[in-house]
Amino acid sequence: MPVLLSYRDDGGVLIKGVGKLRGYELIQCNEEIYADEKLTQQVNYQICDFLEVEELIVSAGDIHQLAGQDKSASLSSGSLIIAIVAKESYHYGLSRMWQALSENEGLVSAIFSTMDEAERWIAESQAREAS
Repeated sequence: MPVLLSYRDDGGVLIKGVGKLRGYELIQCNEEIYADEKLTQQVNYQICDFLEVEELIVSAGDIHQLAGQDKSASLSSGSLIIAIVAKESYHYGLSRMWQALSENEGLVSAIFSTMDEAERWIAESQAREAS
């Protein structure tokens, strides 16, 4: 399976792409995360890890749909922190496109090249929100 979804004890969600990943698979993953509004409100952050993605087949329409899903979820829950981990320039570019389209007051996002950077930023962002 090209998308592995795991829920963390601290309210985080890890979305890990592996191998050949298509846009509809990411959209389905979001649908699963956001299926229950009550559960959506309990998600504190997401980390989207594309480090093991060999091929990313995503259209501009897919990016628009993903951005819309995340934007709606952030507005519904009041806030959402999303870190994307991508080292390939193509993956980074698609992530920037998503970031520009999903931008709103309730959604804080950043793109990193390592998981350590993403994890550190998530912790710092959560600390800022708590204070």
